[in-house]
Amino acid sequence: MKVEERRRARSTYWRVAAALMLIPLTGLLFYLYTSKEVLQQTGPVHFAASRAAETYRLPDGSEVKLEAGSVLTLAEGFGESHRQVTFEGRAYFDIAGNPDKPFVVNAKSFEVQVLGTRFFLDQTSGEKKVELFEGKVEIVHAGEKVTLAPKEVWVKDENNRSYLFDSPEAINDFTFDNENYDDAIQKLEEIYRVKIDYPSEYKARKISGSFHGTLNDVLTIISYPFNLKPVRINEKEIELK
Repeated sequence: MKVEERRRARSTYWRVAAALMLIPLTGLLFYLYTSKEVLQQTGPVHFAASRAAETYRLPDGSEVKLEAGSVLTLAEGFGESHRQVTFEGRAYFDIAGNPDKPFVVNAKSFEVQVLGTRFFLDQTSGEKKVELFEGKVEIVHAGEKVTLAPKEVWVKDENNRSYLFDSPEAINDFTFDNENYDDAIQKLEEIYRVKIDYPSEYKARKISGSFHGTLNDVLTIISYPFNLKPVRINEKEIELK
């Protein structure tokens, strides 16, 4: 092999070797940089979703899916001495359990305290809402504390009044003893805080029996004799057709 060819071969070898060594080094530097930025923060850390939903994994292992226009801010020292955040918007929270450090969400006019759970929080409209999927949360509002169980919903309306009711997916038992159809519908409206519309000619029809299931299950069963089926119009309204 000529001298010049040997030189080119050695030069190529060392360039390849240097590149291979640089890959793990770059990965290590990236890890150290990002770890330092998250775990050794010197001020609040902001997570935001501008035009589309974004899912973020927090330093404590919790995951938060922010809907568009939402902002989550971790207070300085998050994960070290506390787990306090400030939130604006709509989001699904899946909080890692830690009995020594409750996860506290400051939602301006109320506060949500969590040990480890999954819940939905909406404060984008005049009516603020917390819906619990599993675990337990405590809501502090106007000096009072309310504890939510799974499939319960807490709402604060435009007049600062709060309500606690079941989500449509909550399973309940109902017994009607020769009651008017209208009375049965009103009971369901109160428990699930929805508006149920139906043809007025069925108001005085009688309902008897014991029923078990979600709102849709019970509505379907008690309305079957009248050939009515529930149709969800929106989050707060159902129509029987």
